Amino acid sequence: MYQKNEALIINESLKENFAYERMWIRIVAVCLFIMGIIDILSAWFSFDYIRLNLLKQIFEYQIITGSRFLVIITGIASLIIAPALYRQKRIAWYVSIGLLGLSGFAHIIKGADVEEAGLGLVLLGILLPLFKYCRVKSDPVRLIHGRTILLASILFVAAYTALGIYVFSDQLGISTNTPLWHIIANALMFDVSGLHPTGLESKFYVDTLFVINSIAYITGLIFALSPVIAKRLPDINIDKLHTLANECASQPVQFFTLSNDYQHFYYKNDNVDGYISYKVINRVALAIGNPCVKGDLKEFVSKWLLMLFEHDWVPAVYQAQGDFFEILKTDGFQAVPVGVEAVIMLETFSLDGKARQQLRTAKNKAQKEGWVLKEYSAEYWNSVKNLDNKWLTNHGNKENSFAMGQCTPEYLESTRTVLLFDKNNNLLAYVNNIELPEKNGRSIDLMRRDPDSPPGAMDYIILNEILQAKEEGKTFYDLGFSPLAKVDEAFSDNKIVTNLFKMIYEKQRKYYDFQGLYQFKSKFLPVWEQSYLVCPGRINLPQVLIALLDLNKGK
Repeated sequence: MYQKNEALIINESLKENFAYERMWIRIVAVCLFIMGIIDILSAWFSFDYIRLNLLKQIFEYQIITGSRFLVIITGIASLIIAPALYRQKRIAWYVSIGLLGLSGFAHIIKGADVEEAGLGLVLLGILLPLFKYCRVKSDPVRLIHGRTILLASILFVAAYTALGIYVFSDQLGISTNTPLWHIIANALMFDVSGLHPTGLESKFYVDTLFVINSIAYITGLIFALSPVIAKRLPDINIDKLHTLANECASQPVQFFTLSNDYQHFYYKNDNVDGYISYKVINRVALAIGNPCVKGDLKEFVSKWLLMLFEHDWVPAVYQAQGDFFEILKTDGFQAVPVGVEAVIMLETFSLDGKARQQLRTAKNKAQKEGWVLKEYSAEYWNSVKNLDNKWLTNHGNKENSFAMGQCTPEYLESTRTVLLFDKNNNLLAYVNNIELPEKNGRSIDLMRRDPDSPPGAMDYIILNEILQAKEEGKTFYDLGFSPLAKVDEAFSDNKIVTNLFKMIYEKQRKYYDFQGLYQFKSKFLPVWEQSYLVCPGRINLPQVLIALLDLNKGK
C-alpha cells in the first residue's frame, strides 16, 4: 500500500526483508488470480477421456461431476481473494491457503489434472512461510456481516434441501437408509451424489442447490475480504486526551477534534505519550493538524502509520507543520502546500506605526460608539445562535466542522469566548480562543460577526484578544488558518496541484472568500507559517484530495 514508508512503520527485524517478502506475496497473488481463470476454463473445457475413465474406476461419477463444479467455485473465489492477498490482508492468507489445497484436490478428482494441482502446491509452498508479512486486518463490521450472511444462507440451504426432499421424494431416488441430516450436510458441501432426479422439476431443484450454495459462500467471502471501512475503532477515554491536550497542545485543532466526530489513535509507553485525530473516508485516514505528543514524536508517528497499514488505510495529513511535517517528508511522503497560519508574536506587537492605523481606528470607534465586551455565559446563547444563523446564511448555510470547532453551548463554554455588544445590547460579533500550552500561546478558532454589524467590529474584538494575551504573558497569538494563501511561495512536490490551488484562491469567491480572509488577517501583520497536505506518493494524491473535498462537504 505504501511505497517508501516501510522503513518507518515496519519493525526493525523485518525492515530489510520486507520488500523482498512483499514481492513474493504479490507474485503469488497474481498467480492465484491467473489460476482462478484457469480453474474456470478447465472446468468448462478440459475433458481428457483417458484420465476420466481411470478416475471412474476409483470415484463415483457424481463425485467427479461435483469436483468439477468445486473447481469453478475455487476459481471464482481465487479471483476475489487475489486482490486482497496482493494488499497483504491476513484473512486472505488463510483463505488462499485453503483454496490452493482445495483446488489441487478438486483438480485431481475432476480429471487427474496434475499440472494445475502441481501449480497450486508450488504456490502453497511459497505462501506458507509468508504469514507474518500479511498484516492487514479486515473490517470487523463486514466480517460480522459476512458471517451473518453465510450463516443465514447455510440455514436457508438446509431448509431448502429438506423441503425439496419432502416435495420431490418420489423423483430423487434417495435410499431409505440415508439419514436426512447426511443429505443436507452433503448438499452444503456441493455433494448431491445421493440425489438422482428423474423429472425436470427435481433436476432443476438439484441444480439450484449449487447456485444457492455458491452465492452464499461467495457473498460471505466478499464481505470478509472488503477493505476496512468501519467508522469506529475501540473507544478511547476522551478525558485522558483532553488532559494531554491541556499539557502539550501546539495547534487549536488538537482540541476541537476531541469534541467532533473523529477517530483517535492513542499510544503511550516509557518514551512517548500522545494522540492524533483523523477521519476515514474511502480508505483514506485523513488527519487534521499535527499529533499532540509528549516524548518521541518519530516513534509515535511510526506506530500510527503501522496501525493504518494494518487496517488498509491510506495515511494523509491536512495542515501538517514543523517537526511532524519533516518526519513525513523524510519518510518519502509527498507534500502540497494548502495555506498559511497567521501568527502574532506578542513580544513585538504594538499599535504604533502607519501599518496598524486601521486597528487604532477600530479601537477608537469602539470607545466612541460605546461597544462593550463580555465573556460568554449561558444567558447569551440565544443571541449567539441567532448571529450564527445569520452568518451561516451568508456562507452557504453549512457549518464546516472538519477543520474548526462548532458553535455549540458546550464548546463555547469550554473555551475563552468573548462577545461584542453595541450600546443597545445588540450582539455584533464573537470569537472564541483556545490555549496552546506547549509554546505558551493562544489561538482563535471561531470568529463570526453579524452581517449588519458596523465596520471595525471584528477588528476590535480580535485586537482586544491579542492585547489581552500579551498582558497575560503569552508568547504568541494564532489568528488561525488561511486556506490556499501563499501556496505559490512554498515548497511543493506537485506543481500541477499547487497551481490549481492558486487558481482557486484567485478566481473562486462564490463559495469561500479565500483572499478576503487572508487580507483581513494581514492587517495584523502576522508571521505566516506554511501548512501542507501530505500523503504517501503522488499515486495516492487524487484519492486524498477527493477525501478532503468530501470531508469538507460534511460526508
